[in-house]
Amino acid sequence: MQFQIYTGMRIGETLALTWNDIDFKNKEININKTINFVGKDPIIGPPKTNNSYRILGMSNTVFNILKMVQQEQNERKQFLKEQYINPNIVFSTPLGDYIHRNNINKRLNAVKKGTDYEYITVHFLRHANATLLLMNDVDIKVVSSHLGHNDIQTTANIYADVLKSKEHQIAQLIEFNLEDDQ
Repeated sequence: MQFQIYTGMRIGETLALTWNDIDFKNKEININKTINFVGKDPIIGPPKTNNSYRILGMSNTVFNILKMVQQEQNERKQFLKEQYINPNIVFSTPLGDYIHRNNINKRLNAVKKGTDYEYITVHFLRHANATLLLMNDVDIKVVSSHLGHNDIQTTANIYADVLKSKEHQIAQLIEFNLEDDQ
């Protein structure tokens, strides 16, 4: 879940990641597929849109998360040997199989149960990532590309409230600077 909020990736993109998509040397994540499930069967396919094919930079925190996951997987692979199902999936079950998105929701529900954060969903973490970027003055075009949206208008429509609050912040900033000059 921490990975989700740091990257803003769609859950299907995250669960489809393979170690071939991770470039530790250049600190990049190549998003080039997504996973969907028909019943319990995983179906790997193209990302949601053409713009969803993208490369994300990797922060130190994400780098460390992925290194930790890789180390834990390597230990399980050594222990389980041939019983380990798919050694190339980044986020997998303990036996190396694909994680069903419903299991991610169940984990999140267990973590937030009884807290003030029961409204949070896995997709909310993606929105939190985008909101943090916008609130920290990252250009909307960059945020749109980061999220893999088809166009800036999609991003603007989804995050209209955030952009509106930024307009008020800008107005206050201009007023403050002009009053300071007088």
